[in-house]
Amino acid sequence: MVYMTSIGSRLQWTQPTLPGMEAKLVPGEAFRLTQEHGKVRQILFKDAKKLRVLKNAHLLERLSLRGESEIPQILPCSTIPKRLVAWSEAKLVDNKSGAWLHFYEDDYKFKEIWDDSELLFSTAREFDGIISPDFSLYYDAPYPVKLTNTYRNQLLGAAAQARGIPTIANVRLSGRDSACYALAGVPHKSVIALGLHGTVKEPENRAIVRDEIEVIVNTVEPIAIVVYGSDAYGVLDYPAGLDIPIYVFPADTYTRSRDRRVA
Repeated sequence: MVYMTSIGSRLQWTQPTLPGMEAKLVPGEAFRLTQEHGKVRQILFKDAKKLRVLKNAHLLERLSLRGESEIPQILPCSTIPKRLVAWSEAKLVDNKSGAWLHFYEDDYKFKEIWDDSELLFSTAREFDGIISPDFSLYYDAPYPVKLTNTYRNQLLGAAAQARGIPTIANVRLSGRDSACYALAGVPHKSVIALGLHGTVKEPENRAIVRDEIEVIVNTVEPIAIVVYGSDAYGVLDYPAGLDIPIYVFPADTYTRSRDRRVA
């Protein structure tokens, strides 16, 4: 276990890009073309004017969707960050060398990236990479809210990756039952990231977190795990017992000012 200190204006018809896929027009959806291959679907757009119907629909082009919930797929990454910087601190940090952006903070601090994805992409290019967003999946939230936030996390991460930005998939479950959609677009045999800051503070949550991590590890078989927060109370014992490298970055809530530029 290792501890760290800290497209043009009009989209054109395109030919299938995944082996064995055939493009087809979906009845009643003239703006959307799909390619299907097993349980994976890839979106191609014929008419850019229709993209205004759905928020951030343009980001879906050429992404693969997985599972019954059609969650955007993030591809594997093998890089380990040297340090992490929170989105809310991105413009305040002078030294960005080796730094990756993370979103392990309150949703309101980064909600702007859903309204302005180009802001996300342009800011991310100043860093070595990003951990995909972490819109909250509260245990007691309604299912549509949890599914929507999973979709948003994966879409923005996959879209950033498609634009050449190195991206580690953030993995967030909301109980074992959420695995069917929350893990659908997470890459297998890849570095993944977990946000554990504050999740094991309450004793009743620790068994839940340990169980979720076991489900995650057994499902996606990560080659390494980047953790933001703490490995306290044995919550990471299961992957550690499998000799999966774990890189723990302590929460930087109280130390962020050290990396800020001098005014």
